Amino acid sequence: MSTMTELNRTTMHRRRAQYATALLVCATVLLAGCSGDDGNDDAKNRKSEVIVNVDPAEEAALMVPERRFFRDDSPWNQRIDSVNADPNSDRMIELAQERIGVIEGPNGTLDQTRDLVDDGVYINTTRWTVPVVAGGRPTQLVCRQLVCGDGADTTTLNIPDDVDPDPRYDGWYTVFDTSASVAYDLWRARREDENTISYNYMRKWDLNGPGYSPPWTEGARGSGL
Repeated sequence: MSTMTELNRTTMHRRRAQYATALLVCATVLLAGCSGDDGNDDAKNRKSEVIVNVDPAEEAALMVPERRFFRDDSPWNQRIDSVNADPNSDRMIELAQERIGVIEGPNGTLDQTRDLVDDGVYINTTRWTVPVVAGGRPTQLVCRQLVCGDGADTTTLNIPDDVDPDPRYDGWYTVFDTSASVAYDLWRARREDENTISYNYMRKWDLNGPGYSPPWTEGARGSGL
């Protein structure tokens, strides 16, 4: 998958989140949801009833078997140390450094902003990552919007009780179905009451497939994955 495709998907998801923020004045950018304010002091001081557990309370009963995911000819399973750089590499890196945003003006106009991030590229090995879970008990899934990706036909998955989506980081959440060699990526997921997990978008992955989607296909993450 090309970096330009990843950039376009990143922009698409950011714009979607920013437009939603403009319409829901009380929404925040970093959290998947916020508590309401009805003018009552008790409501202001009330804590959320949902407790986010990002670390498992005990060892998982079902482990995802160690294996090579996706087909042998998948880009994820190819060595690149002997491959020449793409002729457009410099331009694609320049585009990847751009951060495009939308600011809503007082009269409702939308102004696009462009910032250049010159921090370089690195691999994060010490801080937060996406929770990946498998096993557990049947858990109902509820999409919070009309366009749900691959979620229309997926209403229940086996999910452990002790690891929750973390809304501070876009609520990314990956669920493995080891019986079918399939994985599900959720975006802006959060655990609700009554044994349900709600989300804004889902992408289903065949772990024996190519490991990528056709160009311009929306993903659950900005990279399109």
